[in-house]
Amino acid sequence: MSKLFKRLLCLLLGLIMGISATVGGLATSVYYLYGNMTVADVLPEDKDLQDALGDMKDMSAEDFVGLMRRWLDAPDSFDISDLEAKYGFSTVDLVNKLAGGSSDPDDEKNVIKKTDENQPYIDDLKSVSIFSLLSKRKSRV
Repeated sequence: MSKLFKRLLCLLLGLIMGISATVGGLATSVYYLYGNMTVADVLPEDKDLQDALGDMKDMSAEDFVGLMRRWLDAPDSFDISDLEAKYGFSTVDLVNKLAGGSSDPDDEKNVIKKTDENQPYIDDLKSVSIFSLLSKRKSRV
């Protein structure tokens, strides 16, 4: 074999092995992160926000995707109060924290005030199924 052919063959094999190693490394990283990275790992180190999420902060990406698939398969069977009871998060605290407030009921920055006069509106909010609103299925009225 000529010297030029050997060099081209080495270059081609080096490219193939380099691309294979890169794709394999990326696939392994994505697989590992998909099963082991939790919601709390992605969120900022804010204790109020993580407390508002309840048990959902400990879910992996795989768990969260599975949960979203179940929600989207039967959107009418999941309303906010059911999710609060099952996963222990607080909708009011979560909305207030995302809007710049806190879980303190006396904070002036809170969007939703936890008062007796607001309780019927909060209960109405919790009875809504967000997933049925986002679903493409036509509801029967």
